[in-house]
Amino acid sequence: MSAVRLQSPIVPFFVAVFGGVVMMSAGIVTFVVLTPFLYPGSPDWVGVAGAGTVDIVAGLVVVALGALLLVDPSRPSTIGIAIFVVSLVSYLGGGGFFVGLILGAAAGISALFVMPSGTEQHVANVTSTAPPAADRQCPRCGRAYAGGSTQCPFCGAPSVGAA
Repeated sequence: MSAVRLQSPIVPFFVAVFGGVVMMSAGIVTFVVLTPFLYPGSPDWVGVAGAGTVDIVAGLVVVALGALLLVDPSRPSTIGIAIFVVSLVSYLGGGGFFVGLILGAAAGISALFVMPSGTEQHVANVTSTAPPAADRQCPRCGRAYAGGSTQCPFCGAPSVGAA
């Protein structure tokens, strides 16, 4: 069973960008809304602000890696693994409401199925350009040709042994 290979990194790119934007928006909500209003002057402020910062940075990195898939599609597996790992790290900041984490992980996994640029799928050549093996010779013109024919393809003389 062979794996399905994507010809283009467009799908992982869009999923990574969307996941990264969700992560960044969750970080901004955490950093801008939750920190000053829910924890003003509290020691918990540092932890909540740190979680928001982790989400913002992870989102930026996931978007940048998604863009790198389009710019340099020669190593989609490496970039996909990096997207996946950074998405898991975003869990420390809340994972972009966990939706960003799931989208980033999905983008990283789908990037593993992108065919690297510069590689071609090698398909067996069905039609051969080499002349067929000659196993008969025409009694009239003397040219060699492949068997199975009832007459010579060059002069039309009946094949020896043809009915």
